[in-house]
This record gives sequence, C-alpha cells and structure tokens, in this order.
Amino acid sequence: MESNKQRLDRFVAWLVDNGAEMSRIIVRETEHGNGVYARDEIGEGTQYAQIPMRLVVSARVCREALRTDTQEVELTGRPLLCAFLIQQRFVTSESSFWHPYISILPHEFHTPLFFTSQELDLLRGTPMEHAVEDRRQLLRKEHAATLRGVSDVVIPRSELTFENYVWAAAVVSSRAFTESLVSGTAGSDGETSVLLPLLDMMNHRPLTRVSWITNDATIGFQAGAVIEAQSEVVNNYGAKSNEEL
Repeated sequence: MESNKQRLDRFVAWLVDNGAEMSRIIVRETEHGNGVYARDEIGEGTQYAQIPMRLVVSARVCREALRTDTQEVELTGRPLLCAFLIQQRFVTSESSFWHPYISILPHEFHTPLFFTSQELDLLRGTPMEHAVEDRRQLLRKEHAATLRGVSDVVIPRSELTFENYVWAAAVVSSRAFTESLVSGTAGSDGETSVLLPLLDMMNHRPLTRVSWITNDATIGFQAGAVIEAQSEVVNNYGAKSNEEL
C-alpha cells in the first residue's frame, strides 16, 4: 500500500513539473498531518508559494472533465466541485492528470457530519445538533441535483453516493477559495469557489499577515512578516466561528 510520504513526494514532483514555484518551502508529514514549512527564513514581502493558473481547479476545469459528447454539465457552485472530486477519486483515479493532488486530500474527516449515531446523541440540545441536521438536509438537496446534472456514464451511480458527496463537500468546505482571488471579479451563477493545489495545504492561524499575489499566469502568497526557518507556514482564512471551524 502506498504511504503518505510517497503520495506527498509524487504531489510535489507534479507541482514542480507543472510550473509551481516552491523552492522556499517544504511539504512534509507531521504527527498532526501534512503541513508546509519554511526551508530557510522567509523575509517580509517575499513570495514563497506560487502555482500556475493551469493548476487551478476552476468551474471550467470541472465542466470539461464531467461533460460528454452529448451532455453538458448543468451544475454550479459546490455541487460542481463535488462532482469533479468524486469523479477524480473514485472513477478516473490514477489515470487522471489531477491524481497526484486528489491522492493527498484527506480521505476521512472528524467533524459532526461524519459522527456515528452515538456521537450525535452527545450533541442533543446544543446549537450544533440543529446545525448538523440543517447541513445534511442541504447536502441531500445538492446531492439530488448532482444526480440529475451529471451523466451516469461520467460517474456511475455506484460511486455518486450520498456518503461520497459528503466527503467531497467536506473537502470543498475546508479547502476551497473564492473564485475572485483568481479572476479578480466576483463569480457568477454560484461559481464562487476554486481549489488551489499546494496553496490549500497551509493551516489557518488568526492574525497571520499574508497577501495574495495574482496575475494572468500565476497565483500565490507573499509574506506579510518574517517567517522563521523550519517554522510552519500558515494562512489566515479570516474570522471563523467555532461551528465553522
């Protein structure tokens, strides 16, 4: 069975082969999961992680992967990204250009959406109980729309299950960024999120000073303060409530 380190090594090679600039950082496995660390001190104002636009998982990329010769994909927003993730993990798998990225995504999440019935009982009477039920109802509606919007030739119904959809939705919720970071303008028709390989690996830390640097060819991060050598490189996702986190 392939180890996590082997998957990470293949992912890094894929990034570099496709034009990513990451010479100032290291992607490595730790006891708390995968993380990004500074090779040496990164000075304030220094760009330290950059990927080309061809590695951005956008709505266009998803639609091209999911369409058939006779059927366009009538999905937007999160359902579109979720359908793409399910196809890439469970259908195309190793034959896909995106496989090195998909293979390093978490396969399990320890959030209330994945709790057992016994664990959910512990939430009774709390705001989280209702939040979980509301989220599951929303995901069921999205899953039903995805079943209608994607051909079973592209994703067999044995793979487009609700359980797999919940997994994909967890990936999107925890890793996706707004499309405006890439395009410079707000998305339309619900197409507001993209996946950014490498850039989505950096954990959240409040008050971290970091800037997005985007042009027609690349997107990446610039340090807003000195990052010490061998320290974890983190991002700032903005204000988040405990329930969101």
